[in-house]
Amino acid sequence: TLNPELGFAYFFLGNSYDNLYKPGRRGEPENDANLPKPAENYRLAVEKLSASTDPKEKEIRKLAFEYLIAVYGPDKLNDFSKAEPVAKQLISLDPNEPTSYHLLGRMYEDVGRYDEAEEMLQKAISLRPNDALGYALLAGYYNRQGQFEKTIEAWKTRAKAEPSNPEAWHTIAVYYFEKVHRDTAWVKDNRAKALEYVIDGIESENKALALNAQYFEALSYKNILLRQQALLEKDPAKQKQLISEADVLKAKAEDLQKKQNATA
Repeated sequence: TLNPELGFAYFFLGNSYDNLYKPGRRGEPENDANLPKPAENYRLAVEKLSASTDPKEKEIRKLAFEYLIAVYGPDKLNDFSKAEPVAKQLISLDPNEPTSYHLLGRMYEDVGRYDEAEEMLQKAISLRPNDALGYALLAGYYNRQGQFEKTIEAWKTRAKAEPSNPEAWHTIAVYYFEKVHRDTAWVKDNRAKALEYVIDGIESENKALALNAQYFEALSYKNILLRQQALLEKDPAKQKQLISEADVLKAKAEDLQKKQNATA
């Protein structure tokens, strides 16, 4: 009332209405009536801050866009036809900001427009090819689509983007293990490929341990992967050697855990 041009006020008013909405009471008229109000005020915030060059005001404007998209999302108003143009408008304000493409990509995925979802994630990567987050989000997308080879490829590219991060290599090993451990029907028909995956997983843990020899999770998973390899190998001598190596790693991991717990 005192300053109708104050964009901040519309954003925080919209957010207050937004927080009055309770997802657990969806369908109740009084509860659902809260949703048009945040949408209206987030839009006003965007409008009032549209020409601003002040860093703080630009930050609030971006949040207003993101929160407006969320109001139109599946958990609230569920109106993709209104959310999509808002997301595209956000992109137009800063075409070189990857997070806006990440957001639109997830929106496309949620409505089953998978080619466009992948396109947005790839576009974000093209803007910042050395940013590990883009590859992690792409890997997550491929994993949800059941595309294992592409998932691994994305995780490997992420690891190359941050070669000094042991967790990046460990993540690859975890995905290999999960594939072989859980997809038993596939393993039965693809034993050779499963063995290849396990060995690749072990190599990934070797890279993680080369960066951090005290990496407990990497030690633990390498132990498990060696035992998985023993199940897939046919040579009894090879199996025995792998189990022996796994036992050494298991003991080392347990000793490391005890020391870490004692320190804590």
